[in-house]
Amino acid sequence: MPLSDDSLRTDLEIVGDHLHLLVESSPEGMVICDDCNRIIFANPQFCSMFGWGRDEVTGKDIDEVVAGAEEVAAEASLVSSTVFSTPHMIPDAVRVRKDGKMINVSILAGPVLADGRTVGAYGIYRDISFKKKAEDDIRREKAFFENLFEKAPEAILLCGREARGIKVNRAFTELFGYTREDIEGEDVNLLLARDPELLREARGLDALSWSTWKPFSLDTWRTRKDGTRIPVGILQFPFKVDDENEVEYTIYRDRTSELRARAALRREKAFFENLFEACPDAIILSNREGQVLRANRAFYELFGYSKEDRIIGSDIFGIVARDPRNEKEARELEERFWSGEEIDREVVRQRKDGSDLHLHLTQVPFRLEEGSVVGYIIYRDIEHRKKAERETVRHLAFERLISSISSLFLSPGDIAEQAREAVSEIAAHIGATHAFVYVFTDGESVTPLARWTDPEIEPGNTPHINQPWTWLAKRIRKEPVVYVPDTSALPPEASEECFFALSLGWKSFVAYPIFAGECCRGFALFGNSLRQDPWRGPDAPSGKIFCNIIGQAFLRHDLEEARREPERFLNDILQFQTDFVVRIKPDFSVIFANR
Repeated sequence: MPLSDDSLRTDLEIVGDHLHLLVESSPEGMVICDDCNRIIFANPQFCSMFGWGRDEVTGKDIDEVVAGAEEVAAEASLVSSTVFSTPHMIPDAVRVRKDGKMINVSILAGPVLADGRTVGAYGIYRDISFKKKAEDDIRREKAFFENLFEKAPEAILLCGREARGIKVNRAFTELFGYTREDIEGEDVNLLLARDPELLREARGLDALSWSTWKPFSLDTWRTRKDGTRIPVGILQFPFKVDDENEVEYTIYRDRTSELRARAALRREKAFFENLFEACPDAIILSNREGQVLRANRAFYELFGYSKEDRIIGSDIFGIVARDPRNEKEARELEERFWSGEEIDREVVRQRKDGSDLHLHLTQVPFRLEEGSVVGYIIYRDIEHRKKAERETVRHLAFERLISSISSLFLSPGDIAEQAREAVSEIAAHIGATHAFVYVFTDGESVTPLARWTDPEIEPGNTPHINQPWTWLAKRIRKEPVVYVPDTSALPPEASEECFFALSLGWKSFVAYPIFAGECCRGFALFGNSLRQDPWRGPDAPSGKIFCNIIGQAFLRHDLEEARREPERFLNDILQFQTDFVVRIKPDFSVIFANR
């Protein structure tokens, strides 16, 4: 049955309404211009993306709205001038917000046609700032590891299953005299092990490596480009890059200096004594029974001993491995050493006071003049490198945490639910066992918004969380942070806070204010029932940043509520109006009627 004209018009109007709603609610910024590049329509996402109001952009030249900076004006003008004849798809462009901030966008633009005639142009803008940031992070991480590989002090070689060279670092080219072009794609065994015996050894090691898939180290000889042989320590292991690519990773440590030093020590006892004592690394000699025979000055300084401690003749494990776990590992390494293995690895040992030392341990056999063999042990302090690694890991974790929390509060949802999820992440990061978020209501009242307890903490008597917080609420409005390193030392006027903290077994706590603009809207409270004052470490700023993020979320919520209030007020008036109120379209169809 054919549709009547009225029915067809109604269906078209419904479709039109749906299309209008689709454009209005689209997550992409959409804009339509007339044939003079003046904006005649912009959806909310476009206005939000570029920081303009809809009334502000209507009638403006598109380039005035999105390209108000000299560095992007020329490119934007070229797009605007050609879009009426040529559609554009620009995956990566830069445009400018109203506040002057640059924004990365992708652009889809083209002409609007009516009866075959160009009457305007459309533009669809997608904010790709997060994508660009992710790409930048990946590039930085890649550059970091490339830099780490390139500047490593040891010679490093990457090759495939057929011993074909893939990549070498600078130390490799300096050690062996080959260029990168000499190595890439070539059989490295033919280049580095020219002697038939060494070539058989090298190929045998490759076969062993690929068949066992286990790392191994070996002290042997290899050949430079000029034909000279050098002693090297090899650490070699295969690994899978992905399902299709397998790579063998080989580190060559030049042992020339080590062998020369040993020969010199055997020839020149006096020179050995001077070298032994002046060495900046801690050195100790021990016999097969584990007794300390000699220790140099650096050893005493590094491990915190003095000559009066009389460590000579003592058990080496009681001197350097005071932790039972490290002692077990040290004894296992000692057994392997006396079984013929040279030890070269990173370990953890203890000072005299029990504090940990991160060390690089090198242990080799040393033959004394009378013929007996002892262990020559070198401890190199690598605490600075370990500290840098920990700091890098901590910094990356901090950035990921703040990014996660920021994204959480930027997404739609209930602030209380978002706060409950976010406070668990931040509390665990800064070392709290309990965390609470409170907001001020009616000017003075304190209302709980979110709470979190470390799941590893034994449940106890939980105090009522609706506390007046008189003392803390007064201080938090005036101070950027309230530290309480010892809850037992709280003043008498903080009796409510003291009762609450002691009920949870807190040894210390810290509170940060939550400001939304100039107004203090509440505070975040972090407590620790395991130790006193853990709040001044490198992760301490996390709590403050967390509160700043919540404050910004409050501001956004307030602005949204303020925007919606007039609309709700008008609807209430219309709904409860005693008179009959309707709103009709020009075709006399009713689009609103009150009750």
